[in-house]
Formats: sequence, C-alpha cells, structure tokens
Amino acid sequence: MGQRFQVYIRYNGGENIVAVHLQWCWGHFAIQKTAQLLDFIQKNIQYENSSYFLKNSYDIISARDRRDYKALTALIQLNIRDGSFVNGIDLVQEACECYDEFKETDYFIINPFQQDNNDGFLVIDVQEKEEEAPKVKYCFDLCKKEKFVPISANRYYEQYEEDDYKTFAEWNNDEVAYFENLEKTLIFVESFEILNKTELKEIFEKKYSKKSNIITTIRPV
Repeated sequence: MGQRFQVYIRYNGGENIVAVHLQWCWGHFAIQKTAQLLDFIQKNIQYENSSYFLKNSYDIISARDRRDYKALTALIQLNIRDGSFVNGIDLVQEACECYDEFKETDYFIINPFQQDNNDGFLVIDVQEKEEEAPKVKYCFDLCKKEKFVPISANRYYEQYEEDDYKTFAEWNNDEVAYFENLEKTLIFVESFEILNKTELKEIFEKKYSKKSNIITTIRPV
C-alpha cells in the first residue's frame, strides 16, 4: 500500500545522481517537494566557488561526509510547507547491492521503470555547458508505460486537482492558505524549463560510477 513516488536528481556535470524512493508522495505533496528542491539547487549554483552541485566548484568525494548527498536526501524526504517527513530508500545503493547485473561492475544504471510506482516520478538535472550559465531543468513523468513522457508540474497536478478540491466548501483557514500557496508554488516550478524526452532518456541510460555515487549509510537514507 502507499502512494509510491521516486525522485532523481543529477548534477556535478552529470557524474552524480541521487535516487530516492518514497512510499508516500503524490499530488500537491510532490509539487511542494519539487519547489523546495528547485529553490535550494537554483540558489546553490549561483555560488560557483562553493556549490555542492557544479563540477568545477566542489570536490565531491565518495565517503560519509558528502554534503551534497545529505542536503538532497533531506530535502527529498522533508516537506517543509506541510511539516511532514517520509523515510526514503536509496535506489543507487539498492541497485548496486541487489541487482545481479551490477554486483560485479564499477558502474550502475538507474531504471525508473523497475521501481514500485503508482504516482509517477520527478527528475531534476543540473546542466553545465561551456561558456553558458548552469541551468536547472526538471520534469515529472506519470510512469504509466515503459516509455518516457516528460510533463510539467501543472500537467502532473491536473491528475489530482479535482479530488483535492472536492471538499473546498468544508476547508478551514489553514487549508485555504495551503492551497493558495500551492497556486504560487506551481507558478514558481513552471518557471523552470522542462526536460525533453531525449534528455530524460540520456539520464537513465548513462553508466554512473559507483565510486562517485555510493554512500556509506544505513537505509532508509
């Protein structure tokens, strides 16, 4: 049982990926989570000399004290606006430890269609190109078929909006304020460019280094 959802964030010139499974995340909760992640990452990449997420500015080491990993996994599991926390499972570690095809390799591949999912997934990609400012792009995918269909935050939330507003007449002031904020949150998320199908496919076909990505931690993350 659950509202199963995954979050994938790639950064450091495409070399690092954080992948987390959440048993309870859907609809407006996923939108709020996306906004806090995009906001944090966008602010962070503005400081190029100390960013956690840019290839030439932060020395990412495979070990226990990976601040990039700690920050992202905390924000993935937290919902600051709602005041909730959902334990996540590290899908990178799971792939390397549990999938026979990667047990003896020095790399792994993440396949979102292998996950237990009924509420889609979120992908955020920090893109770096020479002589261009770093760009943060995102998309949702409803994961309905085993093919990539990147969609916007508004398109994702449309699947849940009608059910959310069924009890509108009974909302208290806190609920009204929450959904008024959600409207602003959707506008913020929609200000980011959406990943296209080719970009999305590349993220999940890439072979990622175990040395650069495996974290010594106790699951849940």
